[in-house]
Amino acid sequence: MKVKDWLDTIERNTPKGFPQLVCGWPDEEHGITWDGYIEHLITMLEGLDEGDPLPTLTFQAWKDMRREEDEDRDNLSFSWDDCDLCSVLAGNRYAVTALPDNPAENHDYVALSVCQDCLYYIASGDVPGWRRMTDED
Repeated sequence: MKVKDWLDTIERNTPKGFPQLVCGWPDEEHGITWDGYIEHLITMLEGLDEGDPLPTLTFQAWKDMRREEDEDRDNLSFSWDDCDLCSVLAGNRYAVTALPDNPAENHDYVALSVCQDCLYYIASGDVPGWRRMTDED
């Protein structure tokens, strides 16, 4: 596929109203939410015996702990599904988030699963070298 066609496919598949693409998924996609924190605290409390001291764990400390548990959380591994942006067939997938024009005011987002080439393009703004070479053929 020519580079122009590849870029056109990415543009066409970028969700309407969500033009900003960033690497990774928000915490919510990984279950790092207030509700998840409360569930964790309940589990901690249920495991206590009478008279045991209450554990202290702030929401921020819990979020940091969860993030550290799986530093490679945005590497989604192999998938048989097509890339959400360029439609390439099965392969390794990575987390990307499509944000609206005004993410400070509009907190909506679209979680995408993309191929390595799309991740590279989003992260660097450059077309992968092997794709540029195919244009020269």
